[in-house]
Amino acid sequence: MAVAGGLLPDKLPEPTLHQSYVRTGEDQFTFVKDGMEMAQEVDVKHRPADGHVVAQIDSGDESWDLGPVPVTVDTHTIIIPRNRPVLLPIQHFNALSDTVRTRYLQPDPMRSLVGRSSRRFQLRAIRWPKGADKPIDESMERFEVIEINQ
Repeated sequence: MAVAGGLLPDKLPEPTLHQSYVRTGEDQFTFVKDGMEMAQEVDVKHRPADGHVVAQIDSGDESWDLGPVPVTVDTHTIIIPRNRPVLLPIQHFNALSDTVRTRYLQPDPMRSLVGRSSRRFQLRAIRWPKGADKPIDESMERFEVIEINQ
């Protein structure tokens, strides 16, 4: 059967997405601009090289906590999909670990607001490099801080 009165070929090419679109989950894509890169997904048992850590960001409770997370250190931006173990440079992991969200509550109507700070992302360090040295030890201490009175 002729398509469009015979002006188009019988078999049309399959539509494809531009290479800038990267799959981040089932039926989910994100647009990766120039200068950005997707974090490399690895196996949970992967041994990271020096200066890298295997980490995972879990989904949050809100709808905006489901998409990938862009993290920028200096001018290097990495987009991290959620719920997948990825290989991250230590600097990007520290930036994620240091992000804080402060919520303000007013337990008593006669007093001012009280701020409660907690980590912004549900971040897990799955594997650290094997031969830990000074910068990695400091990063581990920053990540494993105990949140008191939160």
